Amino acid sequence: MNAAEITDKLGLHSLRQRHWYIQSTCATSGEGLYEGLDWLSNNIANKAVELLLLLIHLCCDIYMKLQA
Repeated sequence: MNAAEITDKLGLHSLRQRHWYIQSTCATSGEGLYEGLDWLSNNIANKAVELLLLLIHLCCDIYMKLQA
């Protein structure tokens, strides 16, 4: 199956709030494996930064309310 067929079979286009990516790979040669893992690690890191910034913002809001 190619990437488009997998996308259709899994219904990935209906996942509006999720980031997803199909990476073609070969189990015997490892081709495409690093690209897929690179995408995954970048997305995990980006999500962690987003959550950290949200936490900082919330803490600042609480601090400002306590100071008032």
